[in-house]
Amino acid sequence: MGNAPSAEASAFRIITGMGLRVIRQHPINTGRHVYFADLYVPSLHLVVEIDGGYHSTKAQSRLDRNRSSNIRRLGYHVCRLSNRDARNREKVRSKIQAMANRLAR
Repeated sequence: MGNAPSAEASAFRIITGMGLRVIRQHPINTGRHVYFADLYVPSLHLVVEIDGGYHSTKAQSRLDRNRSSNIRRLGYHVCRLSNRDARNREKVRSKIQAMANRLAR
């Protein structure tokens, strides 16, 4: 990979390029756990999680679902992107725009 930007850095640049403020590694305290969101878009109350290859295992997938559920209970919205999708400008823009449109209703 060499100098290739991380998926998180790519998604960060794409989302900020949409004119949205983004916070990296935003802490979310559920009372029992403190999670660190890969990216957080305050104006949408949106947590963006970037999932690497290990997220496709059954065990990790279950943990991810529990984590997302715990975060949603606090009123956040959660959007999950694969590493590959996080590097794709159109996929990130499309997913974030769709979430923004849904939340505006």
